[in-house]
Order: sequence, then structure tokens, then C-alpha cells
Amino acid sequence: MAGTQSIRRAVALLEAFGDDRPAWGVSDLAEAVELNRTTVYRLLTALESVEYVARDPATDTYRLGSGLIALGARAQRCLLYTSDPADERSSVDLGGRRIIQKKKTTSTLPTSDITIRTHISEHTKNTTSRA
Repeated sequence: MAGTQSIRRAVALLEAFGDDRPAWGVSDLAEAVELNRTTVYRLLTALESVEYVARDPATDTYRLGSGLIALGARAQRCLLYTSDPADERSSVDLGGRRIIQKKKTTSTLPTSDITIRTHISEHTKNTTSRA
């Protein structure tokens, strides 16, 4: 599929950031994701333009940006996590979590009042590896 390579590469960059490595220089990140330095720089520049990463000019490193917070908040409003495994109308099982997509919401509650509940099946408990 045309155009998916760049998207996959950009996602690989974003997924490289974590608690153990919250900031990356271009060269180190390129090595970690096995892409050439120019490609990584170009992708980081594009991600920075939409605030998915932020560059620290003092250290010349990149961190995850505030644009991802806004994206995550939109995703949270679109998904409803439920602990009722019997409700499978339009649900998907993701790692022991039953996720049901909302069609439309009329709630006036702020996002911070949303409760997320998870259901972990016995099968998932027995097969999930612990890091």
C-alpha cells in the first residue's frame, strides 16, 4: 500500500520513546529503529510540526510532545472500556480488554470524569508475560 511505509516508520519512532528512554538524539534514534539518519530527521521534523514530538534545542534531543495528549484525549472519548464480557456487539478484545466503540455520546461530563474499567480474562492472566 502506497504511503504506509512513512506512517509505519513514524509510528516506530514514536514507540521508541518510553519511561526508560524519554529523549532521543537523531543518530541514536536512527540506530535504534534501524533507519537512516536523514529519514529519521525528516520524520521527526514532520512529527514536530504537529506537536507529536518536541525538540529541546539545549540538548538537541526530542521528546514526545503535547499533541499526543490531545490525540489520546480524543481517542479516550471515542472508546468505552467495559468489564462486561457478554457485551460483544461491536467489541474487540485487545490484550484482555474488551473495547466497545461508542457511536455517539450526549454526555456533558468532562473527560476527567470518565471511568475506565478493564476485564482481564483467565486466559490472558495465564499467558501474559511480565516484563
